[in-house]
Amino acid sequence: MGLSDSILNFVDGRMGTGGRYIVVSGINLVNHQLLLRLANGVWGWPGGWANAFAATIALFPAYLLARAWVWSVSGAHSVRNEVAPFFVLAIVGMLVSSAT
Repeated sequence: MGLSDSILNFVDGRMGTGGRYIVVSGINLVNHQLLLRLANGVWGWPGGWANAFAATIALFPAYLLARAWVWSVSGAHSVRNEVAPFFVLAIVGMLVSSAT
């Protein structure tokens, strides 16, 4: 049993399936905030650009984590049923959050 399985068993045993959403959301939040801090605080980019950068980079691990841990999907990626809807919603969220 690997680390991933250990984490999922712990979460499922304590919080049920909804706990997977919480864990993945927490990981994605931390990842995005670290990238945002890097771009805005360290590199000095304006907020909107820093957020666009952070959201774009964080998009890929967010998709892979959601796919594996939340959706419990493995194998070939379905562009129509998985990739496109996830990326479209993520881009819309990025545009809204960057604008605000």
